[in-house]
Amino acid sequence: MPTEQPQINAKTSTENNEKMWKYLWDNRIEIDTKGKVYIAFITEKEIKENTNIFIGIDWKTIWWLDKSKRIKTENPKEFLYQISSIDLIGNNNYKFKVEIKGERLNINAVVGEDNNKIEEIKVF
Repeated sequence: MPTEQPQINAKTSTENNEKMWKYLWDNRIEIDTKGKVYIAFITEKEIKENTNIFIGIDWKTIWWLDKSKRIKTENPKEFLYQISSIDLIGNNNYKFKVEIKGERLNINAVVGEDNNKIEEIKVF
């Protein structure tokens, strides 16, 4: 289970970005990526359509999940992806996949809205 997330409610996006980056860096979760592995980010509440789930992968910067590319489940609070190919969105809506090639991965996530959080990260 992820540690307590910061409140993403600062007056500027710079402050919010600093909070998210520090949280993601300080609270990385190491995952074994051998074989066919899936990862699910489960939020406490349903998120708004324009809300992002920001992730940190290894030592790299923050991106947000491409929610439209998640594997659909019955739970609207669950964002499921195959870990070897996570669809992300960067600046200017640039879409790309993260190809995980190693055997280990450090990852964490944070919801970019106030009063919501990543409740669980499941790997299977």
